Amino acid sequence: PKDKSNRDIIFRACKSAEQAETFRVQGDKNRTVRATGMNLTSSRAHTLFVLRLRKLTRHGYDWSEAFCSKINLVDLAGSERPKDTGLTGVGLEEGKAINASLSALGRAIEQLVKGKQVDYRASKLTEVLAESLNGRAVTCMIAALSPADINYGDTLSTLRFA
Repeated sequence: PKDKSNRDIIFRACKSAEQAETFRVQGDKNRTVRATGMNLTSSRAHTLFVLRLRKLTRHGYDWSEAFCSKINLVDLAGSERPKDTGLTGVGLEEGKAINASLSALGRAIEQLVKGKQVDYRASKLTEVLAESLNGRAVTCMIAALSPADINYGDTLSTLRFA
């Protein structure tokens, strides 16, 4: 993060899968969830869990990095139409922020597909995901879809995005 004073709060080093799971659970507890007209437990922001794996090798008294990998696990909050959520105030502002970052992500993907220069700084989301989007990474997307007729438009939009 640009604010180095928060670096220790955001990034945590761990040495085991159990410790990583502890940090994931802690992050899950810090998520903001709010009831909306569409979902009783609507996530009010995107969730990112970043794993950076490094293998160090020892050469005498010195250590050097032999391998480095990064895995971004991302849960994107769904786009929202204010009239469907029924939210006002803070909830409405959260929805606007969600929609703005999803739009920036969509534009970044469109720019990549068209071979144009990508503005990764358009949102914090695209900035964090730049390495995953730049074409030199393996990316897998899992989309949650609804079979309900009322959600046809949202389902179609999600499939186009994916």
